[in-house]
Amino acid sequence: MPGAGVVQGNKNAPQHSLKAEWSKSPRTVTKQRSNPQSFPASHRFVVPTHAQREDIDEKNCSVPPRQECPPFARNVGRRPPSDLQSIASMDNTELLDHHKHRYHKLVLECKERSLQLEKIEEEGRIQTDNMVKLLDDISARVDQLCLLEKQICGALTKEFKKNKQLRESAIQRGYV
Repeated sequence: MPGAGVVQGNKNAPQHSLKAEWSKSPRTVTKQRSNPQSFPASHRFVVPTHAQREDIDEKNCSVPPRQECPPFARNVGRRPPSDLQSIASMDNTELLDHHKHRYHKLVLECKERSLQLEKIEEEGRIQTDNMVKLLDDISARVDQLCLLEKQICGALTKEFKKNKQLRESAIQRGYV
């Protein structure tokens, strides 16, 4: 954010940075904020040196440093006693072994089931192929039967006509 803390837009408004403000006492800063015309032009954009900041901080700091308070998260990074650690490690090892055993068991079950599924799919494919072959065979035999039926019908029709002619000729000759 370029120009953070600098008032922009209004030319009559005082222009100063927050860096210059932090080094002053709280009363001076409050007074300057409430009365912007009293802010001297010579102090605009002036950043105090490190030595000046140390003097100002020691004199004007309203909150004393908290040395009596314990530091945050004292126990972070500390290891538990070795016997507790070894018990936890053994428990974790047993738990890990249990999970490994269960994992391997599940892997074997999955492999067995996938093999069974492959066998079932292969049997299904074989049965489907057999059914297709059987259907083709049945349709071929039905076609043959239809052809035989036509041939038989044709032969019977011829035979019937021949018998009819023979009967008529027998009647004419007086055999019947």
